[in-house]
Amino acid sequence: MSALVRILRIMTQGNRAAFWRGGALATLVLIMGAALLGLSGWFITATAVAGLAGIGIAFDVFRPSAMIRFLALGRAAARYGERLLTHDATLAALASLRTTLLSRLSTAPFLTLGRLRAGEGLNRITADVDALDALPLRVVLPVVAASVTVTLAAVMIAWLVDPMAALLLWAGFTLGGGFVTLAGIRRARDLSTRTEALTQSHRARTIDLLSARDDLVATGRLPEALAVTEAAEDDRHRASIALDRIERATGRNLSLVAGMTLAVVVWQTGSLVLAGDLDPARAAIAVFAALALGEALMPLRRLAAEMGRLTSAAKRVGDLLDQSSAPESTTAPPGTLLPLVVSDLALYRPGTAIPIVSDLSLTLAAGTTTLLTAPSGQGKSTLLAALAGLIDPASGMVTLGGMPVSDWPEDALRRRLSLLPQRAALIAGTVADNLRLAAPEASDDGLWQALDTAALAETIRTKGGLSLKLGPRGTGLSGGEARRLALARALLVHPEVLLLDEPTEGLDAATAARVLANLRQALPDAVLVIAAHRDTDLVEADAIVTL
Repeated sequence: MSALVRILRIMTQGNRAAFWRGGALATLVLIMGAALLGLSGWFITATAVAGLAGIGIAFDVFRPSAMIRFLALGRAAARYGERLLTHDATLAALASLRTTLLSRLSTAPFLTLGRLRAGEGLNRITADVDALDALPLRVVLPVVAASVTVTLAAVMIAWLVDPMAALLLWAGFTLGGGFVTLAGIRRARDLSTRTEALTQSHRARTIDLLSARDDLVATGRLPEALAVTEAAEDDRHRASIALDRIERATGRNLSLVAGMTLAVVVWQTGSLVLAGDLDPARAAIAVFAALALGEALMPLRRLAAEMGRLTSAAKRVGDLLDQSSAPESTTAPPGTLLPLVVSDLALYRPGTAIPIVSDLSLTLAAGTTTLLTAPSGQGKSTLLAALAGLIDPASGMVTLGGMPVSDWPEDALRRRLSLLPQRAALIAGTVADNLRLAAPEASDDGLWQALDTAALAETIRTKGGLSLKLGPRGTGLSGGEARRLALARALLVHPEVLLLDEPTEGLDAATAARVLANLRQALPDAVLVIAAHRDTDLVEADAIVTL
């Protein structure tokens, strides 16, 4: 429950006034509904009694009729205003929460992000945030509006009709309705959480199926993947049906509570009418108000289906909001930044005490090219991530400009130091869109210059130029072309330190040699550190470090 309260505070923080106004209008809708039926019941009964008494001609029908019309029209207007205010405020809060979560996710540890599938992570955040829209709209506002309305109705009935009838009405709707709602929540909590997990599993499998469809067809695994996806959908569907049964049962029980409350109010007021202690018109106020208040209970049926997924979503969102990045320095160090200095560096394999690098010390001067060599999986990528300040070493340090790279302001460091990882991401969009992720203000000439350095300019010209449309993850380019496009993007910031993880992977020997030569020409004073396992890459190296 504390997680839900925290998320509710965050969601209402910037739009508190709108939520207050929306809550007031939601309550006003229920109050006007109860008043409308109560007044109508009184009016009909009083008119009938006056007619039977032969004084109908003297009965004032105009003012009650006007009030009934006012309540009917005002209720519709209040309902429209409540929906407009609460939904607008909720959507704005969700948009802000979604961007905050994505921002926090971007500060997750490098190794965590490396293991995260983009589709899965985005799908999880989107689903959790979408689930949280129910918190104000289908949990807080209905509960608060129902509680306030029932209490006010009980007070008015105690004043106008009978205190005992008011107490019975309040106890039936508040205690009875609360008991049924809590019982439904308890019964559906685990199933609601499981249904949400199965829904996300089905979405993730569908995304995987669509993303890998070409490979699945090529390997003959498409029928098997389809069967797995269909099985996930069957599991989700069965859980949804079971959850729907609980929700409908909760709705049925709430209707029974409303009916039983109406019955006891009729019994209490009817007894008073028969005893001559209460006139029929006033008794009708309590009866018809009890009939109207059934509307306040019906939205509570959704709580049974929503609370499980809401609670789990709020916990995940809260955990992500608690994720903090390392503290940043306010200014970059002045003066000359190079060399890049590695002092007594030790790195362990993630999650173990197995050393990858021990007591490594290097001084990487301006204009030098250093090659890292090792068998696959022996720590080249991990060392590059440490040099880039993306993971913390077990001991020792990496300094740039005399300051540990972990203490640099993030934006300043990324303008001076670039890392091209093994799996650099491309987006759906044009070639220019992909390049300008690194340098939004870069001119077309600057883009072509970077492409030329990466030995990709001619290929892009023949395929359609900078406006060439790429599919998701850069589909439309070969593996080697996609790799060089990511390299061109890294070059656009003109870094003083460029860390490259197997940049010539997928290239023929001639193209690889051309790319490496172009890099040094484009960045004559930069420190280049290249993780490689091809002998053809060794010719450009000033020093070789073997892990």
